[in-house]
Amino acid sequence: MKILTFSVGNSTYGIDIKYVKQALFRIKIEEYQSGRDYILGVVDIKGTLYPVVDFGMLLKGQESLGEYFIVLTTSNGGFVGKVDSILGITDISERILDSQMSVSDTLSPYVMGAAKVNGKIIFIIDVEKIIEAI
Repeated sequence: MKILTFSVGNSTYGIDIKYVKQALFRIKIEEYQSGRDYILGVVDIKGTLYPVVDFGMLLKGQESLGEYFIVLTTSNGGFVGKVDSILGITDISERILDSQMSVSDTLSPYVMGAAKVNGKIIFIIDVEKIIEAI
């Protein structure tokens, strides 16, 4: 499985690239009152409005300081994730993901697993669960 890796604070996260539509730098976010502190507003991308989710607030309870954004889509909808930095694409095998580590729901309900690659833990994000929470 290929994942797009990114950072939020001192942690590294990954998202299956099948969900990644594009990566952007510095976008104009329109205000939208959702009642959720992790939703920053909405953005218009090629005629489609997407909610903007601050991954720092969602995953760690602290605002993301970066200006990088990842457009994510599924069959159930899409959103834009704000992250501190985009690190690149990493190829991990399903075997490594399954056997490496289990992740407690108390760590984050949006993390589906973790893998250790080159001595660094990468937390794998469950995009479908984030879509449900939006």
